[in-house]
Amino acid sequence: MHPHMFRHTFVSILLSNPNIGVATVAAEAGHAQPSTTLAIYTQVYDRRRDEIRKQMSKELYK
Repeated sequence: MHPHMFRHTFVSILLSNPNIGVATVAAEAGHAQPSTTLAIYTQVYDRRRDEIRKQMSKELYK
């Protein structure tokens, strides 16, 4: 596991929290613009969410 994966995980988790604004997450990530954060990390979170949904469906419909 690469250390950069921890960064992706951390930022993705922050983005998934409705109580934390995108501007705050961008500042934590060191991005000048929140749009940068969304462009990079929302895709990571969306892919993971899709993987979780597929796995749950597989488990539910055995």
